[in-house]
Amino acid sequence: MNYINNKKFLLVLFLSLMLPISVFGNVETHVDKKEISIGDNISLNVKLTLPEKATLIKPKYDSIKDWYIKDIAVKRDKKEHNIYDINIILTTFKPTIDEIPSINFDFLDSTRQQNTISTKPIEITVINTLASNVAEIDNLKSVKTVKKLEIKTTYLYIFFIFVIYFIVLIFFYIRKKKDKIKIYSINKTKNKLLDQLEKLLSSKEDFKQKYLEIFELLKKFIKVEYNIEYKNDIDVFISEIADLDITSSTFRILSNILNKVKMLQEGKFNFTDNEFANDIGNLKLTISNSIKNKE
Repeated sequence: MNYINNKKFLLVLFLSLMLPISVFGNVETHVDKKEISIGDNISLNVKLTLPEKATLIKPKYDSIKDWYIKDIAVKRDKKEHNIYDINIILTTFKPTIDEIPSINFDFLDSTRQQNTISTKPIEITVINTLASNVAEIDNLKSVKTVKKLEIKTTYLYIFFIFVIYFIVLIFFYIRKKKDKIKIYSINKTKNKLLDQLEKLLSSKEDFKQKYLEIFELLKKFIKVEYNIEYKNDIDVFISEIADLDITSSTFRILSNILNKVKMLQEGKFNFTDNEFANDIGNLKLTISNSIKNKE
């Protein structure tokens, strides 16, 4: 009787020992080093034995508390599908850390219910190797800050140069546009003068009236071309024209007509048809050349 009871006790004991593995799973951990410097890598190997027919949900961690995870590699056993080898590469920049904290792993059991299995914290010593290099790090930060400022300033200069260049282009464009409009207006006036001279050539008026009309047209031409206004004195008018930077032939044509007008004003009249036609032709040629030079 005692023998049978002992067998039952041993069976219950065995089943109770197997229960954590078969129902809840088992976790084994190992690190490649127990002491690291700030910024060094440490390899944590986790072996998970999950319950039968359970499937691990692939872990996705970027960090765990003050630890940064650089890589997670998961490998499933080809024969025992409920066994997983997980390799985690971690690093930290906090010297006050004294352990790798507990890491949770989720899995789906045979009934497709989600469960969690966790590692235990692992004691680790982190050596502060940066303490003696604080000043150097600060200097590096200052250098980087200065470089950033220099880069920003360079871009700012380039931007301002571009803006100035653009403004200059607009200025010259507007100026050129205004000059074209002004030239067009001046040439339009000159073409009207040419039309009036052509009509005057075939006019039946007497010579005196014709020369007075030529004089009026000539004053308009000199006004638009040289910006000189007639001041009721032909001699002064001629002297002002003489001071201009014009060819001798142009001056001779203009002064010849003005002198004939002066003679008419003084009552001296002794001109022929050929002289009149010649004066008209010369003035038309002068105006036409000025139009071509402005285009």
